[in-house]
Amino acid sequence: MKASACGKIILFGEHSVVYGQPAIAVPVSGLRIYANISKGKGKIYDPPMGEVIDMADRKNPLAMAAWLAMEKAGKAGADFDIRISGDIPPYSGLGSGAAVCVAIMRAVGMWAGREFSPEELAGMSYETEKVFHGNPSGIDNTVVSYEEPVYFVRGKPIEMLRIGKPFTIVIGDTGVKGSTKEMVAHVGKLLKESPDKYNAIMGHMGEIANSAREIIEGDSPAKLGPLMDENQELLRELGVSHKSLERLIAAAKQAGALGAKLAGGGGGGNMIALANDAMPVEAALLNAGAKRVFTTMVGK
Repeated sequence: MKASACGKIILFGEHSVVYGQPAIAVPVSGLRIYANISKGKGKIYDPPMGEVIDMADRKNPLAMAAWLAMEKAGKAGADFDIRISGDIPPYSGLGSGAAVCVAIMRAVGMWAGREFSPEELAGMSYETEKVFHGNPSGIDNTVVSYEEPVYFVRGKPIEMLRIGKPFTIVIGDTGVKGSTKEMVAHVGKLLKESPDKYNAIMGHMGEIANSAREIIEGDSPAKLGPLMDENQELLRELGVSHKSLERLIAAAKQAGALGAKLAGGGGGGNMIALANDAMPVEAALLNAGAKRVFTTMVGK
């Protein structure tokens, strides 16, 4: 039996979402993690990470995901193995941690004859996100669990986002591993050292996210481009961008992208670009050194 979960991109609000500001994130259904479950002895095989995990190690987030699902389903004992596969690169800002845990939970649910609701999956996977990221906002596990665009404010009810008119996002993978946990800790340190300065930046990012929501729910998505550029400038001020990201962002803009920014924690990972015509942007990103390029249509 095989279960899966999608990737995600944050369009607006990474980092500021940790501090109560709104963020907008959308699923990338074409990028997925798969969990194949079969009779076994309680092992999780994760070839993408080169790991074999014993489910007895409940401090490991993948083993934790399996146990949380077993407990929720009322199943006793890990009489199965799980093999992970898929095409979401780790440490890239595409929600690989949330996706692998949600896929595992869905697989265990299938094994136990129990289908978990998106709300149940989001709650369980938030516990594993704490292990991955230290101080997660909850946005990754929410988008991945519901597989719907969301307007997200930490601690408030989830709001699904209506897409007024579909738009195209090109994703460029720098190939540089970025640690969300480290970047979140870095931003937390800045806020402690200069709270007035960096809280103002967080508030500005929240205003951008709210403006973006109005545009996304309207019929002129091209207007998102300048907001993406503005958001990226604030992320630079937070020190979470990276030369590899800046190189791809510049290449996308030169190729006609309407706006571009990093996506996720930063420090490497992926960038995103809004494009009317994806092909020249894809080519420019590859020529600029992107390890992989993927295009997704938001709202379709």
